[in-house]
Amino acid sequence: MSKHEEFLEKVVQKIFSMPINSEPAGWNYVNCFAVAGLYAIGFDSSENLVVVSSSGQSIVDTSTGERLYRNRDQSGYNEKKLEAVPLDKPNRPPVRMTGLGGGGLRTLTDDGWKLSIVHKGWPRGRLILQEPNSSLFGNKFKDRDYCFGSHVLADKLEFRVFGFSETGSVLVWSDEVDVRIYRKKV
Repeated sequence: MSKHEEFLEKVVQKIFSMPINSEPAGWNYVNCFAVAGLYAIGFDSSENLVVVSSSGQSIVDTSTGERLYRNRDQSGYNEKKLEAVPLDKPNRPPVRMTGLGGGGLRTLTDDGWKLSIVHKGWPRGRLILQEPNSSLFGNKFKDRDYCFGSHVLADKLEFRVFGFSETGSVLVWSDEVDVRIYRKKV
């Protein structure tokens, strides 16, 4: 094994020995809710979460976790364009979505928060939230240990969606069952 491979193995071992942190510094945990048959999620212009599943569409307030709207008959989802019309106010522009069909949310905020998944023995992985100016690999110039400023949000077999809202003030992630919402502390 090369020195590089040994170093990477140490980083992975450290990540997989870190505890799950359900409310990392700098963030407030808002809510977790189950969604059967989740297809995709996205943020509308007011940072509400648009959730599309096999049982329709919901709009969720990301500051409270409260469901603002529910339509069990329609989803408003166009899987080819990866967008959904918010059915509570259909005259608004479509929302970019991400989920089973592809797409993606931001994984880096303007102020430096970062989300990533580290796998060890795929498919199991850990969702990592890194603070600004931190690194999974350390910084030999600042004499910092690897994984400093890193928080493990979850250890799962499947991450269906993860990312930040456009402003970076909301973080969301989902496995095959639950959607979790966090808001940045101000």
